[in-house]
Amino acid sequence: MSFTAKIWIGADPGGTGNFGLAILKSDGLAHTCCVNCADEAIDVVKEQVKVQPAGVGVDSPLWWSSGRSSDRQADQWLRRTYGLSGGQVQTANSLRGAALVQGAMFVHRVRQLFPDVGVTEAHPKAVWIALKVDN
Repeated sequence: MSFTAKIWIGADPGGTGNFGLAILKSDGLAHTCCVNCADEAIDVVKEQVKVQPAGVGVDSPLWWSSGRSSDRQADQWLRRTYGLSGGQVQTANSLRGAALVQGAMFVHRVRQLFPDVGVTEAHPKAVWIALKVDN
């Protein structure tokens, strides 16, 4: 049986020095760093990732609601189900520009490199709480 190593990319867009990036490999190795913007994150991906990743998760809204206060039903469910605060799973209207714009730009740029890669919106703090992982 042959084993094909897989790679996952996680991104947590933020402002200057706060754009978190994690490149996780199925052999347990990981590369993590903080950069300034989507372009710098893509530079790291180009350097570190030579095959299409198994998936990409981005801690940023990748779709929006045009409803009142932009509160999405999925976010409401996460907050209600896991007792999360609005600060842990925020509405798009409450986020700063870097989380919104840099997240969308990162997805656009990563799909230029890997057009067929699956991308999902991630809520890592919510997963942490849902799995009852201690800090």
